[in-house]
Amino acid sequence: MGKRQLVEYHELEGVGGQGHMQNETPAQQRFRGRTTEAFLQRDWPKPELPARRALVIGGYVKTSRFEIILDAVGHVGSVEYDLEKDAFRVAAQTATTATLRVKNSDGTGRISRVECERMKPAR
Repeated sequence: MGKRQLVEYHELEGVGGQGHMQNETPAQQRFRGRTTEAFLQRDWPKPELPARRALVIGGYVKTSRFEIILDAVGHVGSVEYDLEKDAFRVAAQTATTATLRVKNSDGTGRISRVECERMKPAR
């Protein structure tokens, strides 16, 4: 899926045990510090969601164009959205309402309360 550039794997020989970084040498600490700093300094492209999609969310989802917050962040729900049609559908097994915030390209927007459709429990 084109995500290989997002992951770097470095095995630190002899490191590990009860503590995650147990037995790490000073040289390994410096190496880890340098590689972490270099990774974080990269200019990463911003992720972009398509204009239409279905998502499973844990409590909330926040994007540059919209956000949906279920009535409790411990709830799980599904969201189907179509930005071109300005259509949002929220379903959940336990959440009953959600807050929807939509941002327009001109900086305006709206906030509304939506009722969650009832999801059927998985079997």
